[in-house]
Amino acid sequence: ADKMADSKYRSIVESCLRQRILYEDPEFPATNSSLFFSQRPPYPISWMRPHDIAKQYGQEALFADDGYSRFDLNQGELGDCWVVAALASLADHEEALQRVVPPGQTMDPRQGYCGVFRFRFFRFGRWVEVLVDDRLPTRQGELVYIHSASQREFWSALVEKAYAKLFGCYESLSGGLIGDALDDFTGGMSESFNLNRVKPESLRGVPRYLFQAFDRNSLVGAGILDNKGPGTVTLTGRILPNGLVAGHAYTINDIRQLRLTDQSNRNILTTLVRVRNPWGDKVEWNGPWSDRSPEWSQLGSGARQALGLVARDDGEFWMRWEDFVANFDTLDMCHAPPEAGGDSAKRWAVQAMTGVWKPGQTAGGRPAYRDTHWMNPQFHVRLVDSDDDDDNLATCIIGLQQRDNRGVRRQSDYLQIGFVVYHLPTPQLVGRQLPRDFFNRNAFVAACDYFINSRANVKRFNLQPGNYVIVPCTFDAHQHGEFLLRVYTEREAAAPAVPLTPASGGGGGGEPLSPMTPKERRRGGSAESSALEALKRLAYDEARFRQVFAQQSGSDMALDPWELQQHLPQMLASIGRLELSIDACKQLVGVTDVDSSGKLSFAQFNYLWSLLVWWLKLFFEADGDRNGSIDGAELHSALSKSGYRLHGSQIMSLRRRYEDRNGRLDLSGFLRAMAAVVSAFRLFQNASRGQAYAKMTMEEFFAICLTV
Repeated sequence: ADKMADSKYRSIVESCLRQRILYEDPEFPATNSSLFFSQRPPYPISWMRPHDIAKQYGQEALFADDGYSRFDLNQGELGDCWVVAALASLADHEEALQRVVPPGQTMDPRQGYCGVFRFRFFRFGRWVEVLVDDRLPTRQGELVYIHSASQREFWSALVEKAYAKLFGCYESLSGGLIGDALDDFTGGMSESFNLNRVKPESLRGVPRYLFQAFDRNSLVGAGILDNKGPGTVTLTGRILPNGLVAGHAYTINDIRQLRLTDQSNRNILTTLVRVRNPWGDKVEWNGPWSDRSPEWSQLGSGARQALGLVARDDGEFWMRWEDFVANFDTLDMCHAPPEAGGDSAKRWAVQAMTGVWKPGQTAGGRPAYRDTHWMNPQFHVRLVDSDDDDDNLATCIIGLQQRDNRGVRRQSDYLQIGFVVYHLPTPQLVGRQLPRDFFNRNAFVAACDYFINSRANVKRFNLQPGNYVIVPCTFDAHQHGEFLLRVYTEREAAAPAVPLTPASGGGGGGEPLSPMTPKERRRGGSAESSALEALKRLAYDEARFRQVFAQQSGSDMALDPWELQQHLPQMLASIGRLELSIDACKQLVGVTDVDSSGKLSFAQFNYLWSLLVWWLKLFFEADGDRNGSIDGAELHSALSKSGYRLHGSQIMSLRRRYEDRNGRLDLSGFLRAMAAVVSAFRLFQNASRGQAYAKMTMEEFFAICLTV
């Protein structure tokens, strides 16, 4: 994908330079449709290129003026302070910024400028590149949205334009969570804290989390909700008497602890956080430890210089931790992935999986859905011994994310998503799909605070070292959605996480299909022994069957698919009407036709009959509502008893091939599905010669594909 994006970018550059034209993006035109989706602009908008804007001030346009800085970013008239605050955090981390803003971009015509620029964003587990032209919305010659304090610098405005294109238009960026933008700009995972909904003692560990976050190059933001209290109304928030802005997002870029002495000569430990308003002006906190407050007199000039204290109207200020908690509502820490780089020796260890909730297959719902919860995807992980703390607990941050609907937010709603964590009491359960009985017998040991209908649900845990399974799920069962699950730990796990889906046999390496173990057979769980029991109940009489077979098979004493189609429904008449297509009968013959003759001897038919009776029993047991067909959950139940374990993707393939348009399998479809499973297993066993893999020629592979 990176090579394709690079090729597209270079092709555009070469074409524009050859034709001596400036690029105009056909996918994001300079029209009102790129600005709003619900209204018309409140005033006339002119789209201007950077060179035309800078020329008004007698200057030459620059992509970046003397590098990148958080002070390059000032919010415009769009309510996207969450984007500005996130970019301001990113600007302090050069290596991370270069993933979003690839280096080498220029506005100098002598160095290949042609009006096209490229940016990258992390979207649902992968980086995507967005190309834009440099026509920017202006009003009376000035940029309307994000802009730099420098009248000749435009990198921040172009990043905003690319981000708007990603979601459809600029209006889609109005209102959002800083944590979402941080995730998109870093590939990391944002952990959020609600500061106004919890007791103060529950936040005691948060300053320690902040120190750890900055040690690992995490990006941090904060927000204040607008509760419609007193204050000055602005286009993008209300300025409160204390200088903070309600309905606004801020950047947190440092935390320090100072040891001070009070009037009684006692040592007092004071925690300060450095905050920045993305407006980048004089609208700052005016309380204790603000730029010109008397508290700074307690420190010498050297200490003030070490903290970087500069009394200027740049939107940046310090606050005491207690004042910060009292005035801010949300705190977001975006934990960077290991590949984000930076100068820190400490890195988060990250494990991730993507998956799908499919109704009737892998959308089992929350634990209250006892009949289907086990069907959800499962994520096995081992947490190793103690981390940097002394409490002998393993820290992990679990994050579940669903696809962003910001670009189509008027057409779809987020699902209510969450996750639960179960402890695995024995090593034998590691890497195995946990059945329904496990969840009925074991309660979860940890869970998200609540199921929420937002893009992500993240929570930090301190757990005993050991093996766990994480189950991502929706609040209600049978809801369709895609998800990304990530687990952050302070140390690399002793074993990699294993993603599993219902009825899978393990995370990798082994056979894609596997029969029950010998121990399970000894407990009477094999397909063969259960089939024999079913045959006894049907009063199987070999002598009578030989007579019927001789009558139906003809002079060759072998039963072909057409003869099977004619007579098998008659032999099973006691169970009701059964309609089998000729293709279904060919497939059934293939189950036991080991000599590839296309016909069945009496012994082969006898074995097929035993399988059919067993499959019929499975079908009728699974068809709990007795409507003559089974859904995905009932198919899972039948397959789990069949003696074969399948990966979730294999079950999905079976369903796509044999279910009807309503997502159900009738008896004929179920018999065909079982025939496919048994044939596939037999063919793999023959080709693999007892190994966990099979080597074959193209001819052999082709023959197998046509046989199943």
